[in-house]
Amino acid sequence: MEAYKQEEYDFIEDDEFQRFLKSRLNGKFVPLNKFMAILNSCKREYIRYLNNKHLYRNTPLY
Repeated sequence: MEAYKQEEYDFIEDDEFQRFLKSRLNGKFVPLNKFMAILNSCKREYIRYLNNKHLYRNTPLY
């Protein structure tokens, strides 16, 4: 299985990641600094999710 890296992954084109991020924001407006913290946290969690076969098959993200 290919190991994904956060720096190289295209989060913008990944619809699954976009839905995951929207679920974390809960449709609310957040200030830019808080949004960036949530975005970076989601990126780390999503890459961990993609790199772990067990999580990818058995655990939904949202």
